[in-house]
Amino acid sequence: MPVSPGDSVKIAINLFNLKGLVDIKSLKWQSVLLEEIPLIPKHITESNIFQIPPDRYCELETLLHEWVPYEYYFTSNNLLASLDCFSPLMILKEAKCCGVGMLALRIVYQLNQAGCLKAGLKELGVNLVVRNKKEEITIEIKRKGLAYDLDNQLEMKVGDLLTFYLSRPI
Repeated sequence: MPVSPGDSVKIAINLFNLKGLVDIKSLKWQSVLLEEIPLIPKHITESNIFQIPPDRYCELETLLHEWVPYEYYFTSNNLLASLDCFSPLMILKEAKCCGVGMLALRIVYQLNQAGCLKAGLKELGVNLVVRNKKEEITIEIKRKGLAYDLDNQLEMKVGDLLTFYLSRPI
């Protein structure tokens, strides 16, 4: 999700070390380094994954390569319909599965209209707020692999894609 002019960036910092709390007065801040965000393909494949910086995709992408449409694992239309239950806020664009012994789901939604997610992902710890394209959003920068450091909401804009990963034993 690119940062647009006017957006706010929130950076969570742990103020602990192996000896306890850090003396805040001892902190020295360096200047902010701005870099271009690399263009990431919508579909990460075994052939292009090594061209993408590893902090720009989910770790499951390096472990699992043979993603197949959701319908091959689940023949019931009710299961696919249950993934597409966030309309009109989010529209299901793609659902793929992968794995033997463990099932991983990669679900891609396109954010369709401004609003708040009332149910569904909220139970999984994702408090999603969708804003209009021209509205300011606050983006939290997280450490790799950490989904939630603070009790914040995930703010995105209409038109953004949200890729959501779930895994469970088969």
